[in-house]
Amino acid sequence: CQYTTETLIKSIRRHMKKVFVLLIALAVSISAFADDIKISYFNTYPHIAFDKKSGTMKGAPYELIQEYVAPEMGATFVWDKSPSSIPRQFSRLDGNKINAAALMAFSPKRAEKYQFTKPSFFSGSSGIAVKSNNSLTEIKSIEDILDMRIGYAKKTFVTPFLRDKRVKMDLVGSANFLEVNIKKLVAGRLQ
Repeated sequence: CQYTTETLIKSIRRHMKKVFVLLIALAVSISAFADDIKISYFNTYPHIAFDKKSGTMKGAPYELIQEYVAPEMGATFVWDKSPSSIPRQFSRLDGNKINAAALMAFSPKRAEKYQFTKPSFFSGSSGIAVKSNNSLTEIKSIEDILDMRIGYAKKTFVTPFLRDKRVKMDLVGSANFLEVNIKKLVAGRLQ
């Protein structure tokens, strides 16, 4: 299912209560910062991405923050000039180079160190993409994927199911990890 920015904005409007909670959480969590809030991101189409041709950010979360959250807070969000990898974003957060990172998935371990909105604004779920000629249609047990090499992003949340030491992971540290993994899949470097 493909979402347009308009579809995502409509969905967000239907969930305005959560958006206001996000707004309050952002206001509370970053009230100690100056008016400029430095924010980092990774490309995750169609949610948020940097368009190289136009040199602009696109996506519903970007528009939501720029058009609704920032004016309500009286703050300016200064977005990185280009996307960065998840490990780089955590390093920059730890070094106080940025104040926020867009669309980071919540995990209890991350919550020990970083603040997240409550309820979570972004909820991700794991999935495995395979070529159309792959016989895998359903995963019932870990044994179903043990003969596969699975592309994943470095230092990202790994589901408990995939933490099995026998699973072969090909970890990508790129800001465009989704695109890189799809290209590897098409090239036959992943199953």
